[in-house]
Amino acid sequence: MGRPYGRIVLLHVTLIIGGAVLQALGSPIAGLCLFLVLKIGFDLRAHLRERVLAKTGGETN
Repeated sequence: MGRPYGRIVLLHVTLIIGGAVLQALGSPIAGLCLFLVLKIGFDLRAHLRERVLAKTGGETN
C-alpha cells in the first residue's frame, strides 16, 4: 500500500524545486524539456526495476 508514496513525494519535491529554478531563470521551455527527459528516465528505470522484482519474486540483489 505504501510503495508508491516515495515516487509521489519525489515528484512533488521536484516540481517545487523545478518551479523555483524556472521562475529564477525565466525560461520555461528549457525547463519543461529537461523535466520531461528526467521524468521519462526515472519512470523507465522504475518500470524496469519493477519487472526485475516481479521476475525474481521480489528479491533484491
